[in-house]
Amino acid sequence: MTNQRVGRDEILWRRIHKDHFVDGRITTAAFKDPELSVDLARLRGNMSLTLANGVGVASFSSAVAYDHEQKVYSYPLVDNQAHALVIGNKPRSVRQGFCRSSEFASRETIEAS
Repeated sequence: MTNQRVGRDEILWRRIHKDHFVDGRITTAAFKDPELSVDLARLRGNMSLTLANGVGVASFSSAVAYDHEQKVYSYPLVDNQAHALVIGNKPRSVRQGFCRSSEFASRETIEAS
């Protein structure tokens, strides 16, 4: 897979670091990076691979990114062919949109499946 634009109907997974999960909620800091690293769910297949050392995984649609004027490109890595980037400036309103639109799966839930 080469770096190609991702369609609007993809599910994206974002690993959530412990510092970005406060009082049972994902913080906007989890979505701050202008080149936000995510995995394409259909290629990754197993959320535990995305989890790594995080407290959980946020799942959201690529349509959410496009609706917030972001671009989504596949960006495969040697050890992760499902890797992609959500590219664009992410002011607070955009980060809040990602938070509101994400479903969170905890480490416990992921490891139990």
